Formats: sequence, structure tokens, C-alpha cells
Amino acid sequence: MTRIALKYLNRYRDRRGNARWLFRCRGQKSFTLPGLPGSAEFMDAYQAALARAGATAPAEIGAKRTTAGTINALIAAYYRSDAFNKALAAETQRMRRHILERFRAAHGEKRTAFYSSITSPSCSTA
Repeated sequence: MTRIALKYLNRYRDRRGNARWLFRCRGQKSFTLPGLPGSAEFMDAYQAALARAGATAPAEIGAKRTTAGTINALIAAYYRSDAFNKALAAETQRMRRHILERFRAAHGEKRTAFYSSITSPSCSTA
């Protein structure tokens, strides 16, 4: 008997000892595929699952814990930007991350709109 190696496919035995095939893709909900591997029913369901997994992007880690419009969200967006990842050297990234994480610990849940009303003396126009 030959084995079929398909991506995102895991085999397990249920409580009754029957072999089941589970489609598990990172960031997606897992589900059981019908039929036996290699059968038309199974391959149709597998192709549909691959199409569905490719159509939706995986969920970003920590997205549910970050509220839009806060300092947390602003810093996370900066970490994902090209201005941080490609334009800065590794040591500069490390130094800025250290500074921003201290600021995030103190003010992370505050809204950014609060800071837009504050002007520093060096920025004021006279």
C-alpha cells in the first residue's frame, strides 16, 4: 500500500478506532475530510480546502488583543512597516524596539487621539 503525502493533512484515529483525515492549515479552522485518500470525494474536498486556505490570509498573532487607534496598534504597525524592517540596521531596530516597548508598557492602551492634541514647545508656531 502506498502512502499519499498531502500538505496540511493529518491522520488520526477516533474513539472507535476508525482512521480519520484532518485538514489543518495554520491560522485556519481544522476539519475532517470525507472518504479515503485518493478517492474522488476525498480529493474534491481536499482541493476545496486548499482553495479556501489560500484565499484567506492567516490570522495575525495578537490581533484580537490589540485595539485599533491605540499606542499598541501604532507600534505594532510600525514593527510591520518597511521603514522599520528594511530601512534600519539590526542594532538600530533593537535599540528602537527597547525604547518603544518601555513606552508601550506605560501608555499602550491609551488612544492616539489623546496625543494629537499635545504640542511640544519646540513644535509650536509663534
